[in-house]
Amino acid sequence: MEFGKTWRTREQDLLNNLNHDDPGTGTSTLACSGSFALLLYPRLLALMGDHSSLALHLHSMPQNKIIDGLLDNTIDLGIVSEKPTHTRLDVEHLGREELCLLLPADFRGMRPKFDALQELGFIGHPDGYGYADRLLSLNYPNDYAGIENLRLRGSVNQIGQIPMPMTSGFGYTVLPRSGIDAFSGRDKVAVAELEKPLFQDLWMCTLRNRPWPARQHPIAAAVRDTALQLEKAE
Repeated sequence: MEFGKTWRTREQDLLNNLNHDDPGTGTSTLACSGSFALLLYPRLLALMGDHSSLALHLHSMPQNKIIDGLLDNTIDLGIVSEKPTHTRLDVEHLGREELCLLLPADFRGMRPKFDALQELGFIGHPDGYGYADRLLSLNYPNDYAGIENLRLRGSVNQIGQIPMPMTSGFGYTVLPRSGIDAFSGRDKVAVAELEKPLFQDLWMCTLRNRPWPARQHPIAAAVRDTALQLEKAE
């Protein structure tokens, strides 16, 4: 099956090259976290709107899956939060984004005590437990006793719905800044002003020695612009 995927990718590359490498023509596949995808996708839609022969496929997936996809030629461009060390990959540092403690709007401008978080209850999501462990242990070292001791109020695995409990006045969670900036109700939630902010780096990855088709340059520019938007939000 993997051989078949690689062969189809090479066949598509050949067809794209036969199209005179027009920057507005061809197919490209990108992969990143769900939160970054929310912020990036409108920019990709704008590219497709400008170029009727351009097909872009965006997937949200964990970092290990992104790396695997790059290495087997099924993903053209990946965005990850931990710098890959594989020798077959080229990486470019895009910037960083904050891991945010997200709360109901009543907490705007506040630095909540840990007891207040427990009263609200944690809203879990697939990446949230790891994010929370890193952020809470850094900012509440005397109170935080591990994820298993948090009061869990609920959970959801749809990235666009994770902040919704906070808009109703209950719950808290931890999300990357991109997941908050892309949320339509962001004016109804608050980001805590913590004593020790926590950031994660963002890296753009491609397969080494694979020539970039012309269409990949505007796509990469859209990725860089999205990362720059996050830097300006700090």
